[in-house]
Amino acid sequence: MTFTKKLQLSRYASLLSYIGLMVVFAVKSFILAPEGSSWSARIAIFLFSSVPLLIFVPGLLRDSDRTYTWICFVILGYFTYSVTALAIPSQAAPIDWIFCGLTVTLFTFAMMFVRYKKRVLAGL
Repeated sequence: MTFTKKLQLSRYASLLSYIGLMVVFAVKSFILAPEGSSWSARIAIFLFSSVPLLIFVPGLLRDSDRTYTWICFVILGYFTYSVTALAIPSQAAPIDWIFCGLTVTLFTFAMMFVRYKKRVLAGL
């Protein structure tokens, strides 16, 4: 498999993980929100959790390797949050496991995207 093909696969996997994380944020904020919480609170929680990742959309659409590098740094915070949510087994929900898995796949494929892009640009 060529590095160009690996680059495309890592890009698609990163984008799918990114979109999956946005879906998880929406589900946690709007569908799994506590009973009686207001819509303004739900919207605020969704924005608080998703805006740090939404700022990367322009760079992701341009395939900027710097954006993929920075998203690796930012996603580590989300990973830490997801692991702490899973540390209490009685409160861990299946969506927390999905959240943790998506952070791992996004980090891994974004890192591989940067690596493959540097090799493709070097002509290897």
